[in-house]
Amino acid sequence: MDLEIAAVASSGGTSPGPFSIVFRHAETRRIEGINAAVPRIEDYVILKLFAATANLRRRAHDLADVQYAIEAFPEQGHRSLSVPAIRARLRDVYGVSGERLKELVVLFRQLRRASTA
Repeated sequence: MDLEIAAVASSGGTSPGPFSIVFRHAETRRIEGINAAVPRIEDYVILKLFAATANLRRRAHDLADVQYAIEAFPEQGHRSLSVPAIRARLRDVYGVSGERLKELVVLFRQLRRASTA
């Protein structure tokens, strides 16, 4: 098993950064005898979408991770991993709006379509 541990990232300014949001909404799971904060699947997908648009060299890798998450959790496809659910979470929880919201939703929609085809 591979276990990646990330430091809790915080952000300056008036609004929390995406890692702070993910940590705040994380679920506690027991892994190999250790309690660990594990991101919700929709937050993991959102972080990967942010990463895919921020670093073009890693884009294919991050989008493959999103694709795998969609396929690994098919029961979430109509709930937390649906296009409307991801759009609402980006807007309401992460505070993304305008063209940035549209860009992320279009990217996610393409992946959802590919995984259900």
